Amino acid sequence: MVLFDTDQSKIRSKARPELDKLGKSLEGYKGTVRIYGHTDDRGSAAYNQKLSEERAEAVKDYLVKECGIPGIHLKTKGLARNTRWSPTTVITTVKKTGGWKSLWTVSS
Repeated sequence: MVLFDTDQSKIRSKARPELDKLGKSLEGYKGTVRIYGHTDDRGSAAYNQKLSEERAEAVKDYLVKECGIPGIHLKTKGLARNTRWSPTTVITTVKKTGGWKSLWTVSS
């Protein structure tokens, strides 16, 4: 899980070690990795949708530029505040399932 500051899509420095570990685990992986961006319930639906997309793209950009993961294997989607999540859901979805992995990005 990658946490973002409120109203931000910039990767925080303390998230980098976790993203580096993820990048290492994805080296040579040929499947699709889905990266979902989320927001809290502050702001309009349109604003939160855009922010959630930017957050997912920020994670993808980091994995491509800093970890060398081919972008063709990374798919992003902004879910704004429309999908409820919990720590249990996050733990479940990060596991490799059916040939893909899911990384959740959320606001703090």
